[in-house]
Amino acid sequence: MKKPIHCAAVAGISLWLLGACAPTQNVSPLATPQPTQGQSENAATLAPIHLRVGTLKYMSNGPVFIAREQGFFAEQGLDVELVDFGYVDRDMLPALLDSQLDIAATSINAGILNAIANGGNLRLVADKGHVNPDACATEAWLARKSLVENGDLADLSGLKGRTMATWIGTTFEYANDMLLAKAGLTDKDVQITTVADATARIDALRSGTIDVSTEAEPWITHSTEQGASALWLPLSAIVPDLSVAAIVYGPGILDENPQAGVRFMAAYLKAVRYFSAGKSDQSVQIIAKYTGLAPDVIRSACWNSYHADGSIDEQQLMNFVTWTHGKGYLDSLLRLPQIWDPQFVEQAKSMVGE
Repeated sequence: MKKPIHCAAVAGISLWLLGACAPTQNVSPLATPQPTQGQSENAATLAPIHLRVGTLKYMSNGPVFIAREQGFFAEQGLDVELVDFGYVDRDMLPALLDSQLDIAATSINAGILNAIANGGNLRLVADKGHVNPDACATEAWLARKSLVENGDLADLSGLKGRTMATWIGTTFEYANDMLLAKAGLTDKDVQITTVADATARIDALRSGTIDVSTEAEPWITHSTEQGASALWLPLSAIVPDLSVAAIVYGPGILDENPQAGVRFMAAYLKAVRYFSAGKSDQSVQIIAKYTGLAPDVIRSACWNSYHADGSIDEQQLMNFVTWTHGKGYLDSLLRLPQIWDPQFVEQAKSMVGE
């Protein structure tokens, strides 16, 4: 039986986790997946393994949703229960540390790094969306339309004195700092604000309360199509190939059942390829089911990019780690093997083909 979350499990973790020991909101397990037609014949011979996987209502979780609905998990002898954390992953990390979850599909942030630094047995094991310079922008800076149309941001120095919205302790704040550095500025030269709700950020861009905001899809398309803002600059112009999210394994996999982690990864990589093949009606329907987004919004949005082999750009990851330490979010620098474990994608690749 899974033990309850204890506050001690998150002691010493950065401000990202303030309130993590409050009662979890909007968390409800989805129905247990059933094997689908066409599942692997080997699934019948595998001992069924129950896994609890934390997810968010974002398009970047598309491959996880597809793996469940298309029976890819069942093919690997997995009984996967998806636990919906809504739009905020703050409560996901303590649940993973306390083995209430086996796996988390989440953002890469200072909280995860601090949990590892404080002895938490967690590892990033696969890319769950990266900033692709060769694709449309799934992560970008939106700006007030007038600033773009009038050329006020034609030079990066035009950022000075502006109000910028970003998510503290995340790869988005890291990208924001890299942007400012390229302009010869720091976060002291602008006003940084955090607005958690995407709709509120879009309204603030429209009203002029916020000048520039880091956003992800589908909010980029939603905001620009509404005329609330303009797409000013893709994150790929500043931090190309940076993974902004990852599949994270907790002690339930790393300590107790690494083979289940390999099976999960094989199903996940198969689903990544399915997702990346294009905006099929089936994929749209599955994503709509789990995110609550309208199918037409999903079709019009830019779809996330994933490395087909599950890899992460290691240099970009370590750049983020170094920045996190420099910002004071991380007490001590971590080495790559403490954070990233490629063994699961390496073993899974032979199961799904190179």
